[in-house]
Amino acid sequence: EIAVKLPDEAVSSGPAVPLDNSPEARRQREAESIRFYIENGYTELAEKAIEEFEIEFGQTEESIELRSLVGLGLVESVPAGGTDVSEPEAVVENNLFDIDEFRNELGLEEPDADDSDFDTKYHTAIAYKEMGLIEQAIAEFQDAAAIVKASDGTRRFFNCANLLGHSFMENGMPKLAMQWYQRALEIPDLNADEKQALWYELGVVHESESEYAEAGKYFEKVYAENVDYRDVRDRLKNMAIAA
Repeated sequence: EIAVKLPDEAVSSGPAVPLDNSPEARRQREAESIRFYIENGYTELAEKAIEEFEIEFGQTEESIELRSLVGLGLVESVPAGGTDVSEPEAVVENNLFDIDEFRNELGLEEPDADDSDFDTKYHTAIAYKEMGLIEQAIAEFQDAAAIVKASDGTRRFFNCANLLGHSFMENGMPKLAMQWYQRALEIPDLNADEKQALWYELGVVHESESEYAEAGKYFEKVYAENVDYRDVRDRLKNMAIAA
């Protein structure tokens, strides 16, 4: 939910919080990512992400809930620990990955028109993100953002900025995520839902950096307009305690 060279990372006021890579933490992060897709209208991306979630973690209460949100029916219980999700990474590690071949397989031919070029880069970025290739996804989102303008009357720049923020958070780079969320907030004519989503994400970024006062300010903005937005009640309480 973007000038398009990688922005310089802001100087942190304190040490970054180490990313918790325990199975439980990863499961929660993946579920939050899928909820983000659903809330921002990325239904196809959400459906594919749910399938990958169940391959890694099995069918859980979260996946059942997420399936219901996108209208997917339940399937026979999926055992956790599938191996097909890791296969794309193995290809990259062996230096056998070919971007042109990958795009051709997806039917994303390199076009001449600018609009088509944006679509190619944007959907390639989403495909990378689905596969867990976050660095490659970030590069493609940045290229896509360079083609469009924030004030062009579409939501293309907004979508790129939003997903860049999300991708940088997944990659353990909250300061860079913050810059893209801030850029998304500068887009003219954002609606209430879009603003609330960005405020919430900025609150999460500041919270991850132990900047609890700043995080609380953004969570308060969300709470003031929608007390039922995601888990903003609990997060706001936690910020009050931490501050």
